[in-house]
Order: sequence, then structure tokens, then C-alpha cells
Amino acid sequence: MGIKGQYQFSKEYQSILNESLKIDSTFDYAYWAKSIAYLKSGDFITWKKLIDKAVDLNPVEYLGYRGWCRYQFFRDYEGAINDIEALEKNKRRRYCLFAKRNVSSKNR
Repeated sequence: MGIKGQYQFSKEYQSILNESLKIDSTFDYAYWAKSIAYLKSGDFITWKKLIDKAVDLNPVEYLGYRGWCRYQFFRDYEGAINDIEALEKNKRRRYCLFAKRNVSSKNR
């Protein structure tokens, strides 16, 4: 049984994601995917816990999404701006590390 074609609110969908987290608790996609159903159903507390976990594991991937949700659904302008600024900071840090690594390897 795969996740493709499953409805986000179905027990099967959530069960597949839960099983994947049992195998690898650092699988950020599963936290993000689980969070969507809670956001859509209005369970914002559970959404926040799940999306925060996804952001903790992979900030570059999920900060922008969380910031957009903060703006779009909650009108949390300060939180949205903080997420976007943190995303930019993380992207710059990753770029600097990448550039530094490339310079180091070229000097060998």
C-alpha cells in the first residue's frame, strides 16, 4: 500500500505516515504531510506541532510554507516575517558553506 492516491484525511494516509515515522523519526516530509490535514480541518494546535517538527528537521524546505500559512490563515504577520527572514538566513548559510567547500576543493 502506498501513499499515492490516498486521501489526506483517511486513516490509511495517516497510518502510512505514522509507520514511516516509526522507521525514521527524522523523515521531515511525513511531519509536513501529516500537518496539512490538521490545518485543513482546523486543528491548528496539532498542525503547529507537526509543522514545527518539519521545520526543525529541514528549515530550508518548510520555513517558507509555514510563513505563508501564518500569513494566509492566521494573519500572524510578525511570525510570517520571522519565518521568511529565517529562511533567507538559512539559505545564505547553506550557500556560504557550499561556496567555501568548492573553494577549498579547488585549492587542492
